[in-house]
Amino acid sequence: MSQLAIGVCWLRLAPRILVTGFSIFDNYLYNPTSQIVEDINGAIVNGIVVEGMVLPVSFKRVVSILRTVLEERRPAIVVGLGFAPRASKVVVEIASTNIAYFQAPDVDGYLAEGIEIESGGKLVVETSIPLKDVVEYCTKTLRLPVVPGMSIGTYLCNTAAYIIMSYAERRNAIGGFLHIPPTTDVSMRLRLPSSLPYREVLDAVLCVLRVCVDYARRKGVIQP
Repeated sequence: MSQLAIGVCWLRLAPRILVTGFSIFDNYLYNPTSQIVEDINGAIVNGIVVEGMVLPVSFKRVVSILRTVLEERRPAIVVGLGFAPRASKVVVEIASTNIAYFQAPDVDGYLAEGIEIESGGKLVVETSIPLKDVVEYCTKTLRLPVVPGMSIGTYLCNTAAYIIMSYAERRNAIGGFLHIPPTTDVSMRLRLPSSLPYREVLDAVLCVLRVCVDYARRKGVIQP
């Protein structure tokens, strides 16, 4: 095997963190998750490279893109981000469901009405983000606005979360989903009731990633 081929294989198999966000949707002309993804793309978290990716607000494209990227790149850690206009803290979603039920069409005009995200898949898949570790370190020690919760819904955040959590379960990886509250600028533009400074939200996301890396090393998902 040539040195170039060896290098390509190493890059493909090297442990990495994949973080996904979403593009703009509905009447929200700015999505803080896409900004977070752009800002942390290429960052190093506890020695592991972060790759950021912005997903379209499209059921069919999210399913296709996420499945392809996960199987091709095999990240050790995958964390999806979604915007939750009514949230007041960063929420680590506990589980996702194998149901897509939209109250409004996605950007492609598609309206899912009670369909399975994965045909014949488990009804519920739990996060593999270590919730107790997140609470102990991020919430209690660093006093960051992070809480576990169950507010995933049945729209595209749940779709992405289900694919991510199913991948993590299947590949012995770490996978989960965070709902992001409005940042201060978004709240002011849209007159939303609550908000957090962008830097505080970003620090909370990075803290969760650090906890995930430490947990992955303890589990042997990432070699020390």
